[in-house]
Amino acid sequence: MSSVRNALRPDGADVLLAQALAYYQCGRYREALESGRGAAATGTTDLRLFLCLGWSYLNTGIPVDAEGWIRKATEVAPDDWTPHAGLGAALQAQCRYGEAACSYEQALELNSSSADCAVSLGRCRIKQGDNAGAEAAFRRAIALEPTKARARIDLGVLLANLDRYGDSLEMLE
Repeated sequence: MSSVRNALRPDGADVLLAQALAYYQCGRYREALESGRGAAATGTTDLRLFLCLGWSYLNTGIPVDAEGWIRKATEVAPDDWTPHAGLGAALQAQCRYGEAACSYEQALELNSSSADCAVSLGRCRIKQGDNAGAEAAFRRAIALEPTKARARIDLGVLLANLDRYGDSLEMLE
């Protein structure tokens, strides 16, 4: 009976996790962080908690802290693509493009249908000076989602910067 009572206490791990997830879904990232840190202090190792904290830190402009929580998520669920994609975003926000690209590639190995990961990979490749890699990533995203505006715009701009104006206009039409 005491374990049920503890789980239902306002400061119980399950309640704090539920609060953190609800706050996150509502875009209330600071409150999500407060509840999430409380849940984490109980020792819980819930993947949802680690992702919630990571993305909340990322959305409040603290990518270094986001990276730590999302790395914990990759340890808890190494075969789940979402933590790898999140880690890519945290690393990309820190301008660590090579590491971010590796995380996005890992996410794409685990879920080859993520157009968003392919776009983010393409953006990292541009920052690395790998135009061919960027073009391939953007074309992959477009193959997955032909109407993906971000991929078409990014590819169109890349091609224009490479003086491939005809190809660029085709992407932007």
